[in-house]
Amino acid sequence: MKSSITLLALACAGAAFALGLEAVMPLPGGTNQASVVGLSADGSTVYGNSPGANGFEAFRWQASTGTVGLGDFAGGGFSSFAQGSNATGSKIVGRGTPDITRGFIWSEPGPLVRLANLSGGTSNSDTANAMSADGVHTVGQSNSLAYGIRATIWSGNALGQVLPDMAGGSVFNDALAVNADGTVVAGWGTSAAGFEAAIWTNGVLQTLGDLPGGTVTARATAINSDGTVVYGRGNAASSNTTFRWTAATGMVQLEPDGVAQLGFNSEPFACNAAGTVAVMRVQNRAALHIQGGGTAFLDDLLTAEGLANSAFTLIDAKGISADGLTVAGNAFVSGVIAGYRATFRTTSSLGSFHGTVQLEDFNLPEEGQMITVEVVDSAGNVVESGVTALRAGGDFGWSSKRTGSHTIRLKGSHWLSNSATVHLSPSTNVALGTVSLMNGDVNNDNEVGPGDFSLLSLAFGSFAGDANYNLQADLNGDGEVGPSDFSILASNFAEFGS
Repeated sequence: MKSSITLLALACAGAAFALGLEAVMPLPGGTNQASVVGLSADGSTVYGNSPGANGFEAFRWQASTGTVGLGDFAGGGFSSFAQGSNATGSKIVGRGTPDITRGFIWSEPGPLVRLANLSGGTSNSDTANAMSADGVHTVGQSNSLAYGIRATIWSGNALGQVLPDMAGGSVFNDALAVNADGTVVAGWGTSAAGFEAAIWTNGVLQTLGDLPGGTVTARATAINSDGTVVYGRGNAASSNTTFRWTAATGMVQLEPDGVAQLGFNSEPFACNAAGTVAVMRVQNRAALHIQGGGTAFLDDLLTAEGLANSAFTLIDAKGISADGLTVAGNAFVSGVIAGYRATFRTTSSLGSFHGTVQLEDFNLPEEGQMITVEVVDSAGNVVESGVTALRAGGDFGWSSKRTGSHTIRLKGSHWLSNSATVHLSPSTNVALGTVSLMNGDVNNDNEVGPGDFSLLSLAFGSFAGDANYNLQADLNGDGEVGPSDFSILASNFAEFGS
């Protein structure tokens, strides 16, 4: 039997597309809107949904055909949605409405074919969420009196098999992704603690849990070809955020790294065959997380290769090819809500740097504090900038499309800036070491001077919640503007940021 990676390699052999961005336009006759859901592993086929002349309709897009509707079942209201595909895009799975929601498999040239019923029960409704690269296995969710609302796998034309749920919760789970040969399924289940990410290996459940600190609402949304790497969305102490799981590391939060506030409102949708590149939406922008190389906005990566196109505003990234070099997602294209396919040369176009920030004279942990990062060229011009949150211990990371010698300038809200010089190059992660930031810049003008003294004086003696309390003047972070804060300002008076 060929391995799952071999199957993908065979399916993707010879795939070659034009570099840069291609538009995936809506179906004709509708409201001029397309929603891309994913991309086949060989990168040839984009699939999604678009309101056309008949109603919402699943579509398949290829460069040679453009956007083509897949139809719907007869008998109900016209509404079909594409959710997944095999490696070559010759099969699409999703849901349609012959009467109520029913999962389908579309095999070229069509039409839609309903999923088989359940083994040992009758499905009242079901939906297909993903398909294995070999085109044999479909995963999704079924709803039946016999089993409840359950994650389900269908293999070929066989009856669907429900997957076990976790102990202690209601009978409620879902399968969202599947590896190349259908042996490992990813999704979520319900335990006594809440909704937890899960995988099923040959039908055997493994609970992955959730990130620490937040409510338990995790789900696994993407899996690599051999089922050893899982990406998903979890709930950490401060936000919904992306995680990466392997058996060796467990669930690891992908912290801010080159993209401002990655931890806030980020969600991964797919990964490459090796599990080293994941595509996601971060703050309504398309982004890639490159294992060992940081996180980058897709438009920055395209700009670094000279492939950017001003007609495209990229909103998210929903699918990625097995080799990690072709991505599909949603965008505004010349004012139209449409999709895109982007092909680039390498995910190694970006260099990166990392280090530790020490916030001087501050009583609280550095973790979660926001700092401004500026990349400055030899002429003194700020060529890149953004804001990121410090990790535990003050650690941070940043990806950059710049090369050569640059100054990295770091600044906190009431700390003076400090700088370090680095040599940036693609695929290299440079260590800055520890950078200390001096406290006392109440008005954030990068100088400790009379203006800061005036603001601190106005807030002197106040506590958090008082009308005259000023968080910027609470230099040591103890919830009070008092003598300790004045002492910090006086010690650093007349200092400037570098």
